[in-house]
This record gives sequence, structure tokens and C-alpha cells, in this order.
Amino acid sequence: MKSLLYKDLMNLKQQLRFYAIILVFYAVIGVRQGDMSFLGMVMAIFAVMLSVTAYAYDERAGWDKYALTMPFGIRELVWSKYVLAVGGVLLVAAVMIPVNIFSGILVREAFGLAASWIAMGLFITECILPVIFRFGVEKGRLMMFVILLLPAMLVLFLGQSVFQKIPPRMLENAIFLSPVLLLIFLPLSVWISYRMYKKKEL
Repeated sequence: MKSLLYKDLMNLKQQLRFYAIILVFYAVIGVRQGDMSFLGMVMAIFAVMLSVTAYAYDERAGWDKYALTMPFGIRELVWSKYVLAVGGVLLVAAVMIPVNIFSGILVREAFGLAASWIAMGLFITECILPVIFRFGVEKGRLMMFVILLLPAMLVLFLGQSVFQKIPPRMLENAIFLSPVLLLIFLPLSVWISYRMYKKKEL
């Protein structure tokens, strides 16, 4: 597993530099507006997309066929992409909590924002990776786009008025509980990815 993660990180070095430039741009906007919450959301999405990019590199290089001749199986290949995505999202949350507190956000609110980013990252990961393992990056591009837009479209469709009707305490508890609930479904998503990938190999 460690060797697979190391291989992905080495492949992603150039992509990480590109993302760093974009994040600096959003960080400047956040500092000027006095709100760093949007930066955390962008970073969480980038963390998930790094896993997709790593798979795209593997797909392009024909890594799958070569990897199966090595002393690890499909489960390790699948798990490595999930660890990369989820680990990246958790790292983003850990970094952004003190950044938000330093920028003047209340501690509880900073943790609430982190919980929402983790939940969003887990949701996208659990939905996108099975699609990628079944169809590949190129064929699954449209489905990935729909999954990325789904949370934004849901919020837009429901509107702010719906969220305003929910008692603040209940909404806050739902935000803090959402990462835990999504973590429960993570093994299911991994299992689906494993089955999809195995079917693809066959």
C-alpha cells in the first residue's frame, strides 16, 4: 500500500504544482474578502480529484496489467486510491481549521466547516471512484461531472429558504454527523469499486 501511494504522489508532483498555483489565487481572494471557507471547499475537491488524476496516469501508462504481476492484488490497488482521496480531504480539514480560527471564525464554526468539507469529499469519493474503476477516466468523465455538480444543484434547488426553516442546532448536528454517516458507507463504495474493477479486468 505504501509503495502504491508513493508511486501516485511521485506521478502527481507536476499536478500538485499546478494546483498550488490555483490555491494561492483562491487564498488571496479569501484573505481580501476575509473569508477562507471557500478555499477549504476548493482544496477538498482538489484532494479528491488528485486520486482521479492518479488513476488517469495509471490508465494511460497501462499500469493495471503490469501491477497485477506484482505481489499485491486488486484490493490494494483500489484501496490506495481511496486512501489518497480520503487522506487528502482529512489533511485539508486539519490545515484549514487553524487557518479559519486565525482569520477570526469561531472555533465551533471552524470545525463545522471542516466537517462539511470532509462530508463533501467523502460523498464525491464514494460516488466517483466506482465509476472510474468501471468505465475509466475518459468514459466516466460525463458521470463524474454530474456527480461533482450534484451537491451544488441540490443546494440551489432546495434554496436558502429550506435551510433557514431547519432549527440551527439541528442543522449544526447534521453537519457534524454527516462525515460519520458517510464513513459508514465507505466500505460499501470500496467493495463496489473492487467488483467493478474485477469485472473490468475480466
